Amino acid sequence: SFWLLASTKFELKDVPGMPGYVDPSFSYISFVPINIFHLLPACYLQPAIIKLILFKLIGCLPMLVLLVEDDLDLSALVAEFLEDESIECDLAYNGVMGLELIKTNQYDVIIMDVMMPRMDGLTLCKSIRELGVNTPCLMLTARDTLEDKLSGFDKGADDYMVKPFDLPELVARLRVLARRNSNSANLLQVADLTLNATTHQAQRNGRVLTLSPIEWKLLERLMRESPKVVSRGQLESFIWPDDPPSKDALKTQVYRLRQLLEGPGEPALIHTVRGAGICLRVSEGSR
Repeated sequence: SFWLLASTKFELKDVPGMPGYVDPSFSYISFVPINIFHLLPACYLQPAIIKLILFKLIGCLPMLVLLVEDDLDLSALVAEFLEDESIECDLAYNGVMGLELIKTNQYDVIIMDVMMPRMDGLTLCKSIRELGVNTPCLMLTARDTLEDKLSGFDKGADDYMVKPFDLPELVARLRVLARRNSNSANLLQVADLTLNATTHQAQRNGRVLTLSPIEWKLLERLMRESPKVVSRGQLESFIWPDDPPSKDALKTQVYRLRQLLEGPGEPALIHTVRGAGICLRVSEGSR
């Protein structure tokens, strides 16, 4: 007998003949047959834990999007519809808030309104592209002229929808963008630094980088997490999963990688954030 595990606002749904735990505040997402959870009450399974279990068991997580929109009613409507369609949605109500969330989280797609307070959508899109964030961006706007659309594409947008729009069409476009982004997951780029995980090649500004296995693992992890900060403990566990490294091992590898990446006149990409960890991104002063 099985229980069905639902991801995102998770709940455990019962199968006929097996008692279940249902919380009406939770939303259905995708159901995965699991035969080990009958020992665990649903109240003990927090969303973050269930996400981790899903990832370990089936190698995937629900799509996560960010909606940056200052219209609170529209934001709530879109978020509710997306959750019904198995898509998790974080909300930001202006461009500055959106930028902070993008710096600290990884999204499959970013939806942003063009006209917003504090920072408009075009400026936000341009800013995240300058930071090396390649997450697909879908722009929402009441403007429908060709000039407006071309301006959005010029700032780094991947798609465009004019208000009012149909929610099913929005979902379809999000899934196309997320699928396209997933297909290019092995091609990483931050500023002028590129890494191809399929061909095992890395370049900066056209200059081929010769990396040791440890340097490669470190660079790939930092690029996949960019622009987020990765703690030293996370990096050490990733690079040396079986044997704890010496005290200065990570420091030495980061130093060597910096030397390889930073040619004459090239801005630094690897940054140490005191008390937090290490990140790979374009610094504010080098843009």
